[in-house]
Amino acid sequence: MPFDDQSTWALLRQLDDPQHMEFPRDYDLDATRARFEQLAARLDARFQCACTVDRQVQDASQPPRDSRDPGNRR
Repeated sequence: MPFDDQSTWALLRQLDDPQHMEFPRDYDLDATRARFEQLAARLDARFQCACTVDRQVQDASQPPRDSRDPGNRR
């Protein structure tokens, strides 16, 4: 279903936390970070490499990042 600008903004406002508009209602940063850490560990094990994770992201709308270096093998 295509969105026009007005309906897209209306949807985003509906999903935002009214007190903290930079993230969705009921967003749990600690739980999100824990899930990402689990994902990074599983990727390390599955692909036998070291997962370099950017944990310093300042924007609340961006989760941590995984920057895989194919040359960074164990």
